[in-house]
Amino acid sequence: IDGTSNTPTEIVQQIKDEEPLSFATLELEQEDDEIKPQTLDRKYDQVETTITESTEVPTQVEYIEETVITREEDLSNSKKVNDIKENYMNEINEICELYGLNPNLMLAIASQESYGYHSTDTSNAAIGLFQMEKGVWVGHTVNYINPYTGQTETITIQTSDLQDLKKNISLAFRYFKDECLVNANGNIFVAIQYYNYGYGNLNKVLDEYARVKGCSRQEVINDQDDLGWMNYLHIINEGDLDYIPHMMRYIDIEQFITDFDITNEQIEQID
Repeated sequence: IDGTSNTPTEIVQQIKDEEPLSFATLELEQEDDEIKPQTLDRKYDQVETTITESTEVPTQVEYIEETVITREEDLSNSKKVNDIKENYMNEINEICELYGLNPNLMLAIASQESYGYHSTDTSNAAIGLFQMEKGVWVGHTVNYINPYTGQTETITIQTSDLQDLKKNISLAFRYFKDECLVNANGNIFVAIQYYNYGYGNLNKVLDEYARVKGCSRQEVINDQDDLGWMNYLHIINEGDLDYIPHMMRYIDIEQFITDFDITNEQIEQID
């Protein structure tokens, strides 16, 4: 933005054309000789900061922030939660009851995963409200609760199963309960990060933290009060290293503290 009388359309095009503001350039940040993966939210924040600090045309900045950058309208946190509650909460509650899971938590995970929208589009790597990855799950055989019958069945997952709203939810809940929570030994924070990072990736993080502490991975997992492992998430270049704080934007914090025996100090550490 050069301070001339550009039209809003010209400004937006100028932003797209300038290399310093490209998303690709801002996708990674350098720190202590390590490249840390950045999330979508961080990229938006960085672009917004760059534009705000570099321009001398406030009216044009306001236009850009409203139309190109901010998530305050279409992707606002409250909108995501409200969209899911309006469109999918009945299914979430119903299937949470089948699995004995917490609707408040699963609603927050869905909000983070899909921005409140169940897409059946198969062109992306992940499908549906809980963003089940095709490459991981299609062809995988699991025992799950059929949400239409309430009965436990063995299923070899097909793409169409991930596209089906209720089956997408049920398969995600099965994964969270039978794999994430089990491997986390009930540690809710580890379980949530397992959902995003996957078992193998997060175990590398936990192993490194355990090595530094001089203990075992299982000892780290068994201590839900110790969130120090979150400082080592950057050693993995996959997933969202801020997945837990991002998910926490959509959760009823007071209810979360009560349901999972969480302390206010832990919440402050996450924030």
